[in-house]
Amino acid sequence: MSQSDTTPATSERDGKGGGPGNPYARQVAELRKELLLRCTPERLGKIADRMMELAEEGNVSAAKLIFQYVLGKPHEAVSPDRVDIDEVQTFKDGSCKKDDLFPTLLGGVPADVSAEMLREFTPIMGDIACSEVGKLGDILRAERDEKCQPTVTKRTSPAQSLPDGDWSDPVPAESELLRLVTAAVTKRTQTDERAANQRR
Repeated sequence: MSQSDTTPATSERDGKGGGPGNPYARQVAELRKELLLRCTPERLGKIADRMMELAEEGNVSAAKLIFQYVLGKPHEAVSPDRVDIDEVQTFKDGSCKKDDLFPTLLGGVPADVSAEMLREFTPIMGDIACSEVGKLGDILRAERDEKCQPTVTKRTSPAQSLPDGDWSDPVPAESELLRLVTAAVTKRTQTDERAANQRR
């Protein structure tokens, strides 16, 4: 088989032509579904019997396959010097510490109860969050409108935290703003008076 014959399949398998991921995942799932439908307990039993017969006849591959699936991979040999140590460690691994037990019992919530609470309270918390955002918007709009007024007043809302210091006099920024607003109002008043005198 030439290199050109394998290149398109490799490209499709890598997902370069049709996007990321495995493009054959759906096909493999369908084939696995068909195989599971045909793999009945009776057929599986016949296959297992045949594999056992082959292993008994000396087929090493069949024997190895049976051992791997029935017994699993062999564990590391136990050291005679660690028999008692391993036994104590087994007891320790099988016990539950009280520091883990009581917080779990007192502070933990089962998953099904947690899911039910989330389904019940998530919409409510969303409504509360929207209401709070709306209140914040009202406060910001009120502050903006207050800044747009021609006069400057010092807010004395009890909810507003004031920094330490003497507040009998306006801070420099407020003084400058008050001076600019006063100058603008005075200039506007003088302009109106001149216009009124000219009309007379």
